[in-house]
Amino acid sequence: MTFYLLLSFLFLVVIFSSPVAALQNLTISWQNSSIVYQQNSSVWSSAPSSLDYSQSHTYTTTKGASASFQFTGVAIYYEAASWPYPVSVNISLDGDSGTFVDLRDYLSPQTPTTGSASVSASTHWYRTGLNNTSHTIVISIPDNATTAVVDALIYSVDTGDSQTGSTIWPIIVGGALGGLVLIGAIVAFIFLYRRRQKKKQEGALWDAPVLENLMTPLISHPAEAFPLVSVRIQHCS
Repeated sequence: MTFYLLLSFLFLVVIFSSPVAALQNLTISWQNSSIVYQQNSSVWSSAPSSLDYSQSHTYTTTKGASASFQFTGVAIYYEAASWPYPVSVNISLDGDSGTFVDLRDYLSPQTPTTGSASVSASTHWYRTGLNNTSHTIVISIPDNATTAVVDALIYSVDTGDSQTGSTIWPIIVGGALGGLVLIGAIVAFIFLYRRRQKKKQEGALWDAPVLENLMTPLISHPAEAFPLVSVRIQHCS
């Protein structure tokens, strides 16, 4: 029983000592001044749309134009609508070669290379599990594309308020002890219940009435002596 209680205690410690996520998501609209537009902002145009994450977006058709954003965090997400004509971006993170992201809506009737979006904004690209250091994302027009769009970026910040330190140990110990008490109470209840049932069975066996003298032995009584009666027979002559 002690072994199982110890095992339960270790299990509870592992459960309660698991890291508690302390992430905060921050949204950056294309209008935020922390986004740097190259060559310059004049090659980027804006357009309103209720389907955009930011209710509007900026776009460019100029080759070599880019939008860069520097952040410190552990994840980054690119949000944009979809269009019924070719729209795409190349997204590079921390100087890599980049990823082609297709924003075209192939399910709607196709239109010329101008017009409104046809599908509401969603996450088209993301990176998670990043080191909690400074990162740079660059959005540009892919080599074989004509239009790039910037709507919104969402990045996750590790606030450093994880409760894996000393502040959570009272919770761990309290929870573990509470679990042990509960397990001990269950074990004690089962033990006492079985013991009581066993006593009931034993009591029923010993308290059963003993049937004595089921067969009354036959007692032989001595034969009573009866007086002999003499009969005299007289003959008549």
